[in-house]
Amino acid sequence: MNYEGEFFRLRDAFIRPKPVQKPHSPLWIAANSPRTLKITAKYGDGWLPLGRIPEDYKKKLEELENLRRKYGRSGEFEYGVLLYGVVAQDDETAGRIIEFPARVFSVFAAEELKRKGIEVPEELSLEKFVYTPENVRKIMEYASKISFDDVEEFYVWGSPETCIDKLEKWIKAGAQHIVLVALVSEKYRDMQYKLYGEKIIPYFKEQY
Repeated sequence: MNYEGEFFRLRDAFIRPKPVQKPHSPLWIAANSPRTLKITAKYGDGWLPLGRIPEDYKKKLEELENLRRKYGRSGEFEYGVLLYGVVAQDDETAGRIIEFPARVFSVFAAEELKRKGIEVPEELSLEKFVYTPENVRKIMEYASKISFDDVEEFYVWGSPETCIDKLEKWIKAGAQHIVLVALVSEKYRDMQYKLYGEKIIPYFKEQY
């Protein structure tokens, strides 16, 4: 394949192995902004945004469905969500593990933080952020001003039972697929896999 575009040029390019699906693999888009939501509605086969609050997700899902109707897209479509969290034997332990990384990652939740009266510079928003030493320093600076109480609802954390309750809210909001990222250091990774594998995944297999 040859291609001449504004930003990319390809000459004799190829992709192997070819996808099983015809004419191509499903195109899932990680849309969080109004502009990328429109792109998802127009071209996407699935949606995989970064999730913060189930109620907000449901509103965007409904907006996406309306946009798909506007563009005449009535075919099959998949709704997913990417979530961060920590599972532990009890809520207290999970809270202790997730508190610091949760405050750091929450800097990217500018829209949600603004509702709580916390202003984050536009350049640190999820849509605008560029990894530079200066911006990382700014993130750490702002994270120190954020209370865990203000951001704990953005994450799936707690005991297996608590995490199940929180995941159920995302399913009720319309998520058909959930991608969970453990917001932990290597020290706690095995614990995540064990508790999800033994307590949480079996529950959802049985229920759904």
